[in-house]
Amino acid sequence: MRYGRLRPWRRIPPSQLVLRSVARPLDAEQIKSTLAGLFVTRHRTALAQVEMTFDTFGTSIRLLERSIFTRARRFRSFRDDLGNETLYIGGPRSACQLRIYQKTRQIVRVEFILRRQLLRNQGIRTYQDLSLLRGLDIRRIARFLELGRPELQHALRFIEPGWQKTVSFDWLDRRPLQLLVQSLRRDEHIDVEPMLRDSQIQLTLDRMRSKFIW
Repeated sequence: MRYGRLRPWRRIPPSQLVLRSVARPLDAEQIKSTLAGLFVTRHRTALAQVEMTFDTFGTSIRLLERSIFTRARRFRSFRDDLGNETLYIGGPRSACQLRIYQKTRQIVRVEFILRRQLLRNQGIRTYQDLSLLRGLDIRRIARFLELGRPELQHALRFIEPGWQKTVSFDWLDRRPLQLLVQSLRRDEHIDVEPMLRDSQIQLTLDRMRSKFIW
């Protein structure tokens, strides 16, 4: 009213609907009935971003950071005024970004932020298509792996004693496992990747994703 009738921008929707649920998650039928009740004329929905959220127990941000295997090169950590830390893996414009933060004292939340490009590659364009997320292989985005000390000791048995072997054993508790695997392959020509195994967190994520309901 102050500036007169504005010409709508082509890529900005005329309305935005935010639905929140307290008792249980929303499903497709509930969203469909809500839209039918609010919009009496023809309407079209579009997805710009989806967040797949997993709450994990018995772990920490540092442990997840050390065990993750991903193609992303950007790792950024932020801390708010209360000291709460949030770790971002991947850039804000990438097709997928990972967000890890301490939700409560016992719970570490892992969120896969899926943006428009990745969603469309999966054939997901509207909320009705979200059931296709069951087929999304999140392991291609990020995996949480572990390497046991006996396996590493077996792999390093032919290396001459020295600081390299000491650093390798100490590395497991201090630095990202992915960097150790790359370093051994590059510098010592040792491939320990076949010795890696899924961590308990990775098995938990796989089990939770298999129970996805929409």
